[in-house]
Amino acid sequence: MAPLEMAGVQGERALLVVNVARRLQDRYQLLRLSPEQAGLGLQAIDTRLSLLGDTCPILPACVPIKYRSFDRTCNNLRQPSWGSAVSPLEQLAPPEYDDGIWEPQIRKFGQELPSVRVVRSVLVTDENHPEGQFLDHDMIHVPVFRTANRSNIECCTREGGTIPPEMRHPHCFPIHIPINDPFYGPRGVRCLNFVRSMIVVTHSSARLLICTRLLLTLQTLTFLFSGSTLPAP
Repeated sequence: MAPLEMAGVQGERALLVVNVARRLQDRYQLLRLSPEQAGLGLQAIDTRLSLLGDTCPILPACVPIKYRSFDRTCNNLRQPSWGSAVSPLEQLAPPEYDDGIWEPQIRKFGQELPSVRVVRSVLVTDENHPEGQFLDHDMIHVPVFRTANRSNIECCTREGGTIPPEMRHPHCFPIHIPINDPFYGPRGVRCLNFVRSMIVVTHSSARLLICTRLLLTLQTLTFLFSGSTLPAP
């Protein structure tokens, strides 16, 4: 199975876990669970003997071989999936969701968060970044969700206009562009297409905590800098 196909399978499994967690949150809404309780508190539910028991990926079987594996599994015998293709990107801190499970966080301390485009334009003004992008594109490729027939999801109009929320795909998280944007403003672009990154269940546990709040972003490449972005002669 190709990496993108494997990513699609794992992403669908992760979404199943997300939906179960959200249903539990709705079912016990009378308890008024906070986002932290919804994400962290669900760890008390053991899912190993439930229908979710097979959603966590199976750890690779490591055997003595002469060379390193092609997909970089088993490079670390204690953590055999580290750095391998179709594995989660590690994070320094757990993600923060609006509902503790899946919904993107759009407010902090009661204030609406600014557009990521505005933050980027203010804080990152240096355009001399080709070397960093070259390394990044060699080692990281994060797939995004697609439609049922594997076509791309469009979250904006073809002209760069916004689409009403009720008409957008549920995996859409478009980037809103202010009118005074120095680059896109004069071109009439008010929306940049952005689709939610594909997620994967971690190997750490079969408990619901690891399968919901700590769902991590999936990547399809290995950590090794291999020069794969260089064109063949």
